[in-house]
Amino acid sequence: QGYGRKLDLWQVRKACQFATDLEPDLVIWLDCPVDVAMARAKGGDRFDAEDARFFERVRKGYEMSLLGRRGVKVDASGSEDDVWVQVQTASQLVLKERSGS
Repeated sequence: QGYGRKLDLWQVRKACQFATDLEPDLVIWLDCPVDVAMARAKGGDRFDAEDARFFERVRKGYEMSLLGRRGVKVDASGSEDDVWVQVQTASQLVLKERSGS
């Protein structure tokens, strides 16, 4: 969400690195159009109150942060079951690569 608040992507990465000092083995990006995400939002926190431009920037930030990383973009506009199948498939492929089989 930092990129959505117009922070530089480098600043966002540095803040994450400082906070956790961890690098993920795999990033699974659950992506869907902003209008779909906003329709699904429960309205329970301050992020849900942001406008579509904010969420477009957040989406772009996730897309840019995935570049050069070990990551998979999953189409999250479908049903929960469809998305879960895609996440399982992506995870299994990475585990298979790691095991060398």
